[in-house]
Amino acid sequence: MVTIRSNARGTGNPDAERPGASIDRTIRGNQEANQRTGERVKMAQDLDKLTQEIQNSILAEERKIYSEKVVELFLNPKNLGQIKDADGVGVVTGPCGDTTQIWLRVRDDKIIQVRFLTDGCGPTISCGSMLTEFVKGKGINEVLKITPDELTLSLGGLPESHLHCSLLSVNTLRAAIRDYLASKREPWKRLYNVRKPSL
Repeated sequence: MVTIRSNARGTGNPDAERPGASIDRTIRGNQEANQRTGERVKMAQDLDKLTQEIQNSILAEERKIYSEKVVELFLNPKNLGQIKDADGVGVVTGPCGDTTQIWLRVRDDKIIQVRFLTDGCGPTISCGSMLTEFVKGKGINEVLKITPDELTLSLGGLPESHLHCSLLSVNTLRAAIRDYLASKREPWKRLYNVRKPSL
């Protein structure tokens, strides 16, 4: 006589699962996955908070050194970029190793568009931004009279260790104007793109 022993699950099959066990495992798996996702989200939020705190700390230190105008233009620079087929291009590398490039669009000896790029520090970016805003719509002769001191004053001043930033911007603008005047005298240069290299 053969005796069939029933297991605790009551199916008579020792390998059979209780009803709903598969659903329970899926629910547990989803709960564990949600917990891991929640932990990752919290880590990301903590990292974002730490990053913001570091940025705020850096900005607070910068504001002790630089004027609000310098910080504002460094964070939100104006006129960044290039001008295709510009009428004048200037590239200058300063004594600190920073390079600035300025592009001009000129009509009737008046600057109607100006762009700049630099690989320099925050004050260099601020100087380029302020200068390019200042010269838009002005005549070439008027622009040539701008001095580094005037640019520095318009930014609310610069530390002595960064005064060369305003000099770099003004010298680059003058180089772009010289390029414009040279190509105006010798327009054939534009046909052969005899210009200074880009950054």
